[in-house]
Amino acid sequence: MTRWQKSITLKAIRNDQIKGFECGFIAKPEDMIGKLEPFVQCWHIQYLSDGTQEFFTKIKDAQEWIRNFGE
Repeated sequence: MTRWQKSITLKAIRNDQIKGFECGFIAKPEDMIGKLEPFVQCWHIQYLSDGTQEFFTKIKDAQEWIRNFGE
């Protein structure tokens, strides 16, 4: 695992401190633009360079996705 991959901690995701990514938790429908049917609380991660995004119900899954992004 590279130094950059090791820096992708759960704390860094919670605090939206991953360079090049926007990370956030969607706790209620009003927290998002658009609709997610049926609504579930989730993590939203977006790569800012090209807009690639994913939604995760578990923060550990979001961490793994960021660590493996671009491989």
